[in-house]
Amino acid sequence: MRSDVPHSSSMWQRAKAAMLAHVPKLDLDGPGVTVERTAEGLVVRTDAAKSLRAQRLGLAILAAFFALLALVPLLWLRIVSIGIAVLALLGAVRARPRDDRAIVEPAGIAVWRKGAVAWQVKASEVTAVRLERVEYNRSSGDHEETVIEWPVRLTTGGGNVLFAQSKDRAKARTFAEDAAIALGRPLVDATGGTAEVVPHEAVNLSLVERLRTGVVPSPDPGPPPVGVEVRDVPGGVEFAVRAKRWGRMAALVFAGIWFSLLGFGMTAVLVAVALAPEGTPWALVFAPLPLLFGLAGVAMLLGGVAQVTGSDFLAVTRDGLAWGSRRLGREKRKAARPADFEDLRVIKGLVLMADTYEQHLGFDATSAEQQQWLRAAALAAIRDRS
Repeated sequence: MRSDVPHSSSMWQRAKAAMLAHVPKLDLDGPGVTVERTAEGLVVRTDAAKSLRAQRLGLAILAAFFALLALVPLLWLRIVSIGIAVLALLGAVRARPRDDRAIVEPAGIAVWRKGAVAWQVKASEVTAVRLERVEYNRSSGDHEETVIEWPVRLTTGGGNVLFAQSKDRAKARTFAEDAAIALGRPLVDATGGTAEVVPHEAVNLSLVERLRTGVVPSPDPGPPPVGVEVRDVPGGVEFAVRAKRWGRMAALVFAGIWFSLLGFGMTAVLVAVALAPEGTPWALVFAPLPLLFGLAGVAMLLGGVAQVTGSDFLAVTRDGLAWGSRRLGREKRKAARPADFEDLRVIKGLVLMADTYEQHLGFDATSAEQQQWLRAAALAAIRDRS
């Protein structure tokens, strides 16, 4: 494995190496980047025309920004801004198409930049392909947004090397799976609470096939923990847990009380004004508006009660999975086939994992012990009925 950290004692080289260590070799979201499966393996290409347009557009925007900054009446700032604007324009004019590509094959990985090999590694030096999930908050002025990135790393003798990255979950997962297959190495799915190791032969298998082959273990879950009800249903079994979401209940009850008091209070005032001996009858025209606020408050109160009186359920039958919630006499239900998914994980509740998306089944308000038992029991039930 070629080390990303040079052996030179130069401070500049060390700083540069540290910076490059956090830059992916492949940006899957870059302009014109495409990923293809071929007989040789996985080929990542960059459309030269799209890349060139993106380079020129970025440099032109940079030049325009510093050209505007040169209007500030400060001599030194004008000189610096004009210099940067001119350099940016020259860079836009002199930009050339880049022949950037990468190949992932059984022999190893090679990444080309500007027609020359910029980075490579032998397959024998890679022990696994690792998919991760990174979440952080980014502030821009008075606005803060949550950013989620999906890095793909190569596990080697020197540690985990950042290889590719995307902000698109499906794109990153598909690339990681294809890379694991091409290299003949296991996929380590570290996007959840634990790192799940999947052999490269099984990364594209469905949940049912993984259970049949033993890739996903399904031992006897044992007796259910306190709070979990197990019921027989036609063709299968159902697991139910009373979900008490006290935080949501408190928020809904608080809002419901205020909406009800204000809505019904204002309605009563308007009606009293309209019915008074010397009142104004037209006040009744405005009465429906606060009445709607009061009714909304009642709905919030009922919703708050439902947060601590309902239950979440998961049913496993020969037809597949069904899950949902039962609250205030109403049932919300969804269904899916295990053949459409690859794993059942515990990530703030139960989650069915697939290539393109994740399907949350609920149970986020239950304890960790209950969630783990529900996963084990559901896997055993799927295995027995598949």
